[in-house]
Amino acid sequence: MELVKLDDSAKTHIRSENVFGRFVRDGYRVTWIEWDSAFRETDLQIGDLVVALNGEAYTGVDDGNKNSSAVGMYGEGYFWEQKGGKEGDRIVLTVVRDGKEFDIEGQLRAHRFYYTAEGKTAIAPGGPERMVNDGFSGPWSGWYEQTTKEWSYILNDGWNRYNLNNRQKLAEQLENEPRLQYLQDNYPGPFADTMRADYDRVIAYLRGKRYELTEDDLAYRELGEKRAQIAAEAAQTAWKNILNEVSGELITTFPAPEPDKREEVVGKIVELPWMIPRQMVNDLGRTYGVFGGRYDGYYFIDLNTEQGRRFFDIYYHYRGLVNPNLRERYGFLARILDEPRMITYQGDAVTGLLVDIVAARVGEGEGEMFTDLRNDPPDTFAGEEQLKALVKVGELSDDLPPEGVMEVVIRAVQQADMETWKKAFADWRAWSRSNEEVYLNRAYTLPDHLFVSPWEQSRRVLLKEVYDSRISKVSDVITLAEENAELGTPRVQQVTVYVDHIGLFEGEYRPFNNINVTRPWTLQRLGDGPWRIVDIRHL
Repeated sequence: MELVKLDDSAKTHIRSENVFGRFVRDGYRVTWIEWDSAFRETDLQIGDLVVALNGEAYTGVDDGNKNSSAVGMYGEGYFWEQKGGKEGDRIVLTVVRDGKEFDIEGQLRAHRFYYTAEGKTAIAPGGPERMVNDGFSGPWSGWYEQTTKEWSYILNDGWNRYNLNNRQKLAEQLENEPRLQYLQDNYPGPFADTMRADYDRVIAYLRGKRYELTEDDLAYRELGEKRAQIAAEAAQTAWKNILNEVSGELITTFPAPEPDKREEVVGKIVELPWMIPRQMVNDLGRTYGVFGGRYDGYYFIDLNTEQGRRFFDIYYHYRGLVNPNLRERYGFLARILDEPRMITYQGDAVTGLLVDIVAARVGEGEGEMFTDLRNDPPDTFAGEEQLKALVKVGELSDDLPPEGVMEVVIRAVQQADMETWKKAFADWRAWSRSNEEVYLNRAYTLPDHLFVSPWEQSRRVLLKEVYDSRISKVSDVITLAEENAELGTPRVQQVTVYVDHIGLFEGEYRPFNNINVTRPWTLQRLGDGPWRIVDIRHL
């Protein structure tokens, strides 16, 4: 039985996608090379941009009717039929890779029909048979189509172009191992060898580069623990000290005085029991912390007051600098006010005395954070001055290249230097619309509250799953707009920096990507000014 038959048609047996736009080179990006394509024997790679065929540059790449017959597109076979292309014809592809242009010579191959020794249609000479599954979940033809489609997605610069979750994809692809081994054991030959080689490339790509991290690289983690310890010790000492200072004003907390007998206790201080979030209630548009019960009486803290806002500002400040996972468990010293209040709590109308925060502690045990609100702002937490002395980030100078800016950003997050981190973000906005006009807003301002969540998330991932972050790749610089002297607008340039976030997997430090980390970072600069990040994002 003849195992291979040739069709009359011929083509490259490459898959591609059209690429065009204002800031990219027009052409056809190679997304896959079939296992039996003659270009498997050349230097052509997935991700190469084909810009010319046999010396003739591709044009009209954005025209669907015209590009359908280009190399790798669905109508390529018809193009070669019109040209009289046949098996073995030599052709030259001009490709661009990493900014360099060069020619790759290959040849056309006729479409091949493969059979088993029994005459059944197969994927390769001798098998496997297309519609047989050999005990696996689907037939070989469906598996091959779906698997190569997925491998194309991965190897086509999936880390950067698709922002893929590499660890999830790795687990999925490892499930192919038994089938690949069966293929090699039962259908040995070029097809099995090619599939194994492609599989090995995919697995290596998804695992990513292996990094060697030194003690110096990981020192910031110990620093984070040291910072938390310093703050906790300072908090507990400060709490004891303030209790001694106000001891003459302290009264027994419970039972709480009756509201109509408050004259004797107004101005006195009580040490309230620990509060957790479920003790916070909204009543008539205000948020209260509720302490006590039906038999002991109630105290209320109005958390919308100036003191309440001051407390939460320093609470979030602490979370950003020391421990983003600080437990929401609050202990207050509070001064009794001459303001009885009735609110709805747990479905009942209850009355009690309103109190104002004097000092607060937060966290596990005896408290990890303490702040004294008797003093005028600026507010700090206990131990903050000691922590500042530990920060060693380096200057965010105006002449740093984009990757240098990102390196400072990474160190700032590691060292908990929020002020340096915030300075890395642009105080302008420049964007391009569909008409290709660039709009520049130099009066843009960044409200402080926009920084809180991204900063906390950055700190959180660097103290948990991320062990280090390194610059992986920097794109070419593109010019969004040239300087316009008439309008008084500067040149606007843009670049993307890709960051490897390194985790610990099976005892090895390797990069990973998921929704918890940000890999691509867009930076811009105006004229010859500093490069700055254009979007507030977590690391």
